[in-house]
Amino acid sequence: MSIGRCDKRRMQIFRFWTESPNCHWCGQPTLLIFRGAYFAAGENFLPFRDNEATIDHLNSKLSSERGQYNDGKRRRVLSCKKCNHNRSVQEHIDTPIEELRERCSKGMKMSALKKIINEYKDDIVAMLLGEEDVDNEALSYALYEYYVDDMPIGTAKGRDGDPDEWVFNQLQKEPEIHALMREMTI
Repeated sequence: MSIGRCDKRRMQIFRFWTESPNCHWCGQPTLLIFRGAYFAAGENFLPFRDNEATIDHLNSKLSSERGQYNDGKRRRVLSCKKCNHNRSVQEHIDTPIEELRERCSKGMKMSALKKIINEYKDDIVAMLLGEEDVDNEALSYALYEYYVDDMPIGTAKGRDGDPDEWVFNQLQKEPEIHALMREMTI
């Protein structure tokens, strides 16, 4: 039986809390609450407390430093709910709206590509492997629509280049495609 994501998070909170029950940011003692037992007892709502123990990232999702190191340093810390929440709110307030919009649209675009990859996985793999008989009009249209905003206008209209070839070249650069190819070769 595998351990679920919530169970892993609870174990991580418990491990951090046993090392030091104090919030990394404010130093105040945190309260360890196991919500699963509460819900198992038939209750359906348990409000969060300001001093409840949570896991927080040292570098938040808006930080340019997030994910740039993998040298064994701890990336998460124990935090009280209040500090975790306030830190997130303050960071969103401090980030220019243009940057927030850009990050949001980039995330939405990446999820759209993942959806295309999941829907047409076999045809994409065949296309990347150079199989000639891949003729999926729906896939071609989906990829064209995905990339059309980034494509030079002349190529998009077929005047200066082949849109399908341009899309294929862009597709090969995507990290998701590299992951898919690794998955297929394992």
